[in-house]
Amino acid sequence: MTEVFISYSIKDKKLAEQIHQMVEDIGYKAFIASISLRAGEDWSFAILDSLQQAEIVIFIASREACDSPFALQEIGHAIGENKIIFPLLIDISPDELPGWLKDYYAVDILHAGIKEIETELRRHYRFMMITSNTIAFTVGAIAGYAYQKWKEHKKEIDESESH
Repeated sequence: MTEVFISYSIKDKKLAEQIHQMVEDIGYKAFIASISLRAGEDWSFAILDSLQQAEIVIFIASREACDSPFALQEIGHAIGENKIIFPLLIDISPDELPGWLKDYYAVDILHAGIKEIETELRRHYRFMMITSNTIAFTVGAIAGYAYQKWKEHKKEIDESESH
């Protein structure tokens, strides 16, 4: 059963797969289309089924993801199902999130330090009844990991552009 669903743009596939691995390493069953789907599988059914099973939806919120009809459909469904939604801001500000996502606390992993991310997540997710300490720890760890991976990815991009 899927516990964490990761929604992303194909442009952010590398980061999404790294976050997926971390979530799995922590011990949660996570769904990500690029890894979880099998050849010949009805992908729309598999995505919807996994999304319905998940308690937490991590949205890797980049400009491309916010413009992706698939990612926006996933998030719209998650909102309709009252899922715990955790937007990770990659290259946008909270003001650039689609209107209905602005109601959710988002973490800007480019401008926040790991400690700040964990502190904010614990503060904002304290009300959750689904083993709240575990979720806060898990989401905090994911945000910290994503922040480190994004910094590495950005450094690679900057280095390739300077050559």
